[in-house]
Amino acid sequence: MGRVDVEVMSLRPLETLPAHLLLTSARPEAFTHRTRAILSRLGYGILTRDEHTWLTRESDQPVPAVELLIMDEHRLDRVDRFDASGSLPIILLTGRGGIREPDPRLIAAVKRPAGVHDLYRIIQRFYQEVPRSTPRIETDLAVTCQREGKIWSGTVRSLSDNGCLLRTREWIPLGSTLSLTLDLPGHGCVRLDAEAAYQLVPDHGMVFNATLPSVRDTISAFVLDRLAAS
Repeated sequence: MGRVDVEVMSLRPLETLPAHLLLTSARPEAFTHRTRAILSRLGYGILTRDEHTWLTRESDQPVPAVELLIMDEHRLDRVDRFDASGSLPIILLTGRGGIREPDPRLIAAVKRPAGVHDLYRIIQRFYQEVPRSTPRIETDLAVTCQREGKIWSGTVRSLSDNGCLLRTREWIPLGSTLSLTLDLPGHGCVRLDAEAAYQLVPDHGMVFNATLPSVRDTISAFVLDRLAAS
């Protein structure tokens, strides 16, 4: 039996399937490096028709129904091969022009090569009632906190480039701002300010404020590397 080479997920062994499957007509180079693999680990498997056929045949688990298409603008005329009913919404991979002709099936456009963040925002809006704007990972990272001259340690339990869940024995008033120093293995140390926006017992939800682009990029790279390695 021939094997389909799949970047999206390790389909062998079929231990875990993403919660959602999307079909794509685009070539691998229409996505940035690791985009499909990372999105799969976030629960959104992006498959070609051949990969989907292989998965459906080989999986001993129920395969989720395809609810969304990612079509290259140069292959949009092939959409009937992916969706005979003509009912599935489409994310269009385009050049700089975006969507130029109205089509009720087209819900969004992303410039090639499509990256994790752009696709994640769109897919989240389609699937989630309260969408996230950036990927988040579970962590167990030591962090140094500072507020009003007091310094103490804590643990970051989850992390995105927008914020984190902070676990600490110190009482933190909601709405207060802390300075955080966080060591990201393989990516160096970052310092940033964060506001205590909510509590999720026993943790505090911290939102990063006025984060420098270089710091945000470092956190984002760390998150994506962890997702790709998981």
